Amino acid sequence: MFTRATLITYEKAKKLRSVGIDTLQVTVDSHIPSQYDSIVGVKGSFNRMYRGLYYIQNVGINVFLKMIISKQNIENISESIKFFRDAGIKSFGLEVVVPVGRADFDILPTEQQIDRLKEEISEITSLYPDLEFNLTYLKYGTPKQCAGGITSIFVYADGETGPCDKAHAFRKQLSFGNIYNESLKDIWKDGPAFFRNMRNNDERCLSCDAKSTCLGGCILNSLILTKKIEADPMCKNISNKEGDLFPAIETVYI
Repeated sequence: MFTRATLITYEKAKKLRSVGIDTLQVTVDSHIPSQYDSIVGVKGSFNRMYRGLYYIQNVGINVFLKMIISKQNIENISESIKFFRDAGIKSFGLEVVVPVGRADFDILPTEQQIDRLKEEISEITSLYPDLEFNLTYLKYGTPKQCAGGITSIFVYADGETGPCDKAHAFRKQLSFGNIYNESLKDIWKDGPAFFRNMRNNDERCLSCDAKSTCLGGCILNSLILTKKIEADPMCKNISNKEGDLFPAIETVYI
């Protein structure tokens, strides 16, 4: 389950634990209150998040801290890690921002900034070997196999469902259905049918040896770059690019 924890009260935390939730992914953008509030766009959000984080841990729920990295906060990420380690967090997922919703290409960090962050994380790992990290960013190459609609489904705050957390920005094109209109069971049965088959008719995809697992790649990528549902433009066979920042997802375990 994903949350920003800003609406978590002690009673809600206890209820989550009582129904068997033992781990929550909490998204945090900075340990600096003013910077956090600026990124999420709501004043006072940091204090509400930090209070919710305390309640979550207090009832015995483990926290996996997700940090979204952009030009706005990348210079402070290492200090944020140390801050939240002192708050009892041991597992961190660092992900470079994907340009959907309010995010745009202008806030993507540079390759040099990402390389410097890798070095900083390595130094932190040597100081605190009990911490766990993964760093995810986008680059041209082999498409990431999308599990949306196959092994996972996301329910958004407005009841809409879709393939991943980022797809909410394109919910009109990618919605599986709304839980206020039908049961999640029925949505899971029929809603994601499109995602379980070949997702486009591009000849390059249809003739590719990886089509049975790739299924045409990430639809979100094509919507981000072309505003259409087409072959994944981040695939090296489509773009004729490989290794440049932004497209296919590479996860570096440090």
